[in-house]
Amino acid sequence: MFPEAVGEGGNSVSRRPGSVLRLTVACRKFAAMSLAEIKSAVEGLSPKEFEELVAFIRERDSAAWDRQIELDAAAGKLDFLFEEAEQARAAGTLRDWPGK
Repeated sequence: MFPEAVGEGGNSVSRRPGSVLRLTVACRKFAAMSLAEIKSAVEGLSPKEFEELVAFIRERDSAAWDRQIELDAAAGKLDFLFEEAEQARAAGTLRDWPGK
């Protein structure tokens, strides 16, 4: 279902089923496809391949979220949260996270 990866010198890259390399190559191929073509290709995946794709997309989404949080924190956009927590601590009203 996914195109073969080609390494340096045009050699194929061996990989285990479910490897990130395999999914990365597929995503690069998808970049040249329309959204309708991607949706159609996803419909043709086996359950195992679909599971791998979902995991890959979740990893990418999580990494993007982490990068954005880091950028926002570095830019001071989250300072108000630290200030609120410090005020609550000073007032003795700081609570544990739910479930703890």
